[in-house]
Amino acid sequence: MDRLTGMAVFVAAVDEGSFAAAARRFGLSAAMAGKYVSAIEAQLNARLLQRSTRRLSLTDVGHAYYERCKRILDAYDEANREASDAHGTARGVLRVAAPVTFGAMHLGEVLARYMEQFPHVNVEVALSDRYVDLLESGVDVAVRIGRLRDSALIARRLAPCRMVICASPDYIARNGMPRSPDDLRQAPRLTFSEAVSVGDWTL
Repeated sequence: MDRLTGMAVFVAAVDEGSFAAAARRFGLSAAMAGKYVSAIEAQLNARLLQRSTRRLSLTDVGHAYYERCKRILDAYDEANREASDAHGTARGVLRVAAPVTFGAMHLGEVLARYMEQFPHVNVEVALSDRYVDLLESGVDVAVRIGRLRDSALIARRLAPCRMVICASPDYIARNGMPRSPDDLRQAPRLTFSEAVSVGDWTL
């Protein structure tokens, strides 16, 4: 039998003065409530309650056990309340990683709204154009631009990102206007070496 439930039934039986009253509190039969307490007594090899047709009374061992059980159950209820409050109210530190330009252009307003909605959360933002290992760096959420590596992390697509091929007027003057993708095969190019999707051009 569940020990915590057994302790709660035992305490309720003492508080209410009968197994029947304790059983009603937990939606049990009086016989089942009695079995919970009998199981505890069997496990402890000690009698906790003196039973009569009219009332229950604690033995000396039962009195000490009752006081301990009350403290344990109170601590259990308090732990549940704290966990529930912590779940209901966001608090702590949120570590965010994002590319420099993206963060400067888009994150300011978003994070301001978030911090207003969750005032107990401290937000730490790391802007870097290098690929950051989230687990190793202790980052909670990161913005990635480009093709993601295989990962067990949870990802959500925020928006499409299109790449555009550009050329300066001076380049066109020196090399002529490309007419097809094949014309770009030998073209010099500038690329961002830290991009997640570094690789050959795909048109």
